[in-house]
Amino acid sequence: MIKKKGVINVDVPVEDGWRITQQKEKIGWCMPFCVDFKDIDEYHFYVKIDAKVGGFRKIFEMNGEITTYDDSNKLIKFTMEDPNAIIFGTIQAVSDSETKTKVVYDLGLEGKGTFAKIFIQMVRGQWDRRVAEFSDSLKGVLENINPETKLSVSRRIG
Repeated sequence: MIKKKGVINVDVPVEDGWRITQQKEKIGWCMPFCVDFKDIDEYHFYVKIDAKVGGFRKIFEMNGEITTYDDSNKLIKFTMEDPNAIIFGTIQAVSDSETKTKVVYDLGLEGKGTFAKIFIQMVRGQWDRRVAEFSDSLKGVLENINPETKLSVSRRIG
């Protein structure tokens, strides 16, 4: 099993950050190698991940479930599973001030079966980079909630 924790700082009010982190499809498409996402109902979704590591390729067709929506703590827990792997984690929006939010995440990956366990070991070397891609994508989604935020980000970069 491999795990990674991180924090994304964004210039949006915590309520906006929480609203976005509750949208499964927006979060799902932030995942590296995601090639398909279907929202099934309030708590369930499907995600297809086409992972390439070195010369190997593995397609994971995962059924996902939101196991916890904790509105008072602005926390979501989820699992995604197929016969070969489980991806699990938490995402929480935490107020840093009236206009800033910290999105705290804790993600994990575990292989099931011999091939998947070997593949997971190969992914271990890329895990930090893939989680950073997730973090960057999610930050982009959060920062583009409203035009004012996008302008302030552009000014900092330019």
